[in-house]
Amino acid sequence: MNILNRRTAEALVCAASISVLFVGAPLTAREQATSSGLQVTPRLLRVPVWPADGNIPDSLPKQYVFYEPSTNSYVISYPERLANPSGQDQRTAPIRVALNDGVEPTVSVRMRREDDVYSYVYQVRNGGQAKVAINYVSFIVDPRSTTTFLGAPSWTGSKAGSAHGRQLALPGAHAGSHMSLFGQPDGAIAPGAGIDDFRISSDFRPGFTTAYFQGGDAPHVDEELPSEVLNQLAPLLDRQWNSRQFLTFGPMFSASDPKARVAENFREGINQLVGLGAVRVREGQGLPAWSEIKSRIVHQRPMLDESSPFVREAVAKLHAYLTAPADKPFAWTDVRATPANPLETEVATALALAMRP
Repeated sequence: MNILNRRTAEALVCAASISVLFVGAPLTAREQATSSGLQVTPRLLRVPVWPADGNIPDSLPKQYVFYEPSTNSYVISYPERLANPSGQDQRTAPIRVALNDGVEPTVSVRMRREDDVYSYVYQVRNGGQAKVAINYVSFIVDPRSTTTFLGAPSWTGSKAGSAHGRQLALPGAHAGSHMSLFGQPDGAIAPGAGIDDFRISSDFRPGFTTAYFQGGDAPHVDEELPSEVLNQLAPLLDRQWNSRQFLTFGPMFSASDPKARVAENFREGINQLVGLGAVRVREGQGLPAWSEIKSRIVHQRPMLDESSPFVREAVAKLHAYLTAPADKPFAWTDVRATPANPLETEVATALALAMRP
C-alpha cells in the first residue's frame, strides 16, 4: 500500500521542485479578481478535468492526474508500461484520491503578554455546511521564533524548522514556518462544532498571518505508483492546493524587528479585512476543459468597516508612521478609539502588543 500522508506529500513536493513539475500549465503570475474594491490575487494551478466518459484525449499522453469536480477528487490513470516495461499503452483503471479541503473554518484569537512571553488562544469553528471534520490546522509563524503548542484535547503539534510556509491569505508577506497541529479522531472538529482552546506560546509578537485547515483521511492509494505519476500528484497535495486558508494573527515579530515592518503588516491585514469580508474565490471560470485548483481563502467573519472610528484611526496612524520623514519620526501611540466589535478588539489587542516599545 502506498500511503501519502501529509508529511510524505510535503517531502515529495520539495524533492520534485514544484516550480517545474506543476502539471497542465505553469502558475500564472497573478490572477486578479475584484470584490468590494479590493483586488484578490490567488495563485493558480490548472489541471485537466477527468472526462465524464473516461476517454482521455490523445493530446494528453503524459498527463496522469486529473480533477473530478463532482467528487472533489484527483483521478489517476496512466499507461501500464510505466509500472511494467513489458506492459501496454492501455491506461490503468481510474484511482481516486479525495482532497482534504472540504472544511469551513472560522477563527478568532485571544492574545496577551506575560513578561516577554506571548500567549495565543485560538477558537476554531467548522461550519455546518462542511463535508468533513477538521483534523489538521497550521499557523504560519516566524521561523526565528520559539513557538510551542501548549495543547488542546486529543491534539498534538510542533513547529517546522524550515521556512516554506506561504502567506496565501496575506499576499506579499514573507514566508514562515508551519506550526502544525494534528487532531486524533476523537478531537477532530465536526461540521457545526468548534474548539475554544488551541493554545500557543511564543517569544514573538503578533502579526497578521495565514492559517491552513484540512479534514478527512490522509491521501492514499492501494498500490505503488510510478515515479512519473508521483511527480505529478505530490505537488497537488501540497497545502496551498489542498486546504482552506484563513487570515488571523500569530507569532510574527521579534522585539528588535523594525516597527515599519510591523506597521506594514498591519496596514495590509486591515486592508484585506476591510475589502474582503466574506469572499471566496470561485473556481473554474472560463476554463470549460480545465479545472482551476486554487487556494481557497476563506474570510467568514465580520469584515472591518472602513467608516468605523477605530478602523479610521488605526489606518491613519499606520499611514502616518510609514510615511513620516526620517528626520521627523512619528511617535507611535495606541489607537484611542474604542473597538466596536470582537474583530476590532482582536485587531486592537494585536496592534498594541506588536507596536509596543
